[in-house]
Amino acid sequence: MRSFRGVNFGTLLSSPKETEELLPDLKEFLTKLPSCRSDSERRQTCDAILRACNQQLAVKLACPRHLGSLLELAELACEGYLMSTPQRPPLYLERILFIFLR
Repeated sequence: MRSFRGVNFGTLLSSPKETEELLPDLKEFLTKLPSCRSDSERRQTCDAILRACNQQLAVKLACPRHLGSLLELAELACEGYLMSTPQRPPLYLERILFIFLR
């Protein structure tokens, strides 16, 4: 399983290939993370991915395939974030999702 500690998702997601490769890694991370440390690590990782996706979408990408991968990754990260957050998601998460839907 890939480790996400210290990963700069902003740089990583600027590449369409890296974005596509991150999808299965994130799926595995969300399903196989040990439960003893899962919530905080899952929340932090998904938060960082959502912010990086938001940053990349603000660039106005020309490649539809990259855009699709970013949206799919953001959806998966959002699901992971919500799984790890017992309380209502913060307003910034709603703002990020609004930007995706625009």
